[in-house]
Amino acid sequence: MDELAAFILARVTEDEILLGAVSGDSDIGAERMLADCESKRLMVAHIQRIDWDYEPAGDQDYMRRLLELLALPWVGHFDYNEHWVS
Repeated sequence: MDELAAFILARVTEDEILLGAVSGDSDIGAERMLADCESKRLMVAHIQRIDWDYEPAGDQDYMRRLLELLALPWVGHFDYNEHWVS
């Protein structure tokens, strides 16, 4: 799961850099996209903090599926691995 999380975080960082290069600070669309990047970063961090040994945490496959879904926008990226999809 760490490999998939690292992939997502790297793509989010790329998106943030791209947004900074193509838009001004006053662009509302860019602000929303940067907020989207931050929310993805926070979701990945939350998933990584789950204590899998604690019974109510649930099935690890459920949390992995969340990462798989977060990675979908980059399915065509050369670093995307098809084996991540269950």
